[in-house]
Amino acid sequence: MSLSASDLAFMRSTVVASFPDVVTISRLVRTPDAAGGTTTVWSTIATVQGRLMNAGGQEIPIADSITQQDDQGLTLPYGTDVTEKDRVAVQGLTYEVVAVSAKSWQAEMKLTLRRFS
Repeated sequence: MSLSASDLAFMRSTVVASFPDVVTISRLVRTPDAAGGTTTVWSTIATVQGRLMNAGGQEIPIADSITQQDDQGLTLPYGTDVTEKDRVAVQGLTYEVVAVSAKSWQAEMKLTLRRFS
């Protein structure tokens, strides 16, 4: 069974209406500089609605100690231009995009984030 275009559009609008967070997506952009090299800056490519949630964590050994690595989940509107090379800012914090889920019901996108320090 497949959904009609109008059913899918309704599902997408319902999902987006439930998102409480404003999400700013940034991408690393390289531009030529006056010396013939390049300058890299994080540039905002989109601002969308989304939902941030705790995705669990894991303990990672670093040097002689154990560090807690807490990943976050982020749900965005289906079709949002975002990749694993991007960063997102939500609720006043910046995160690196670790994964973009290829699985979808074509109503939303799921991302895994890691806090950028």
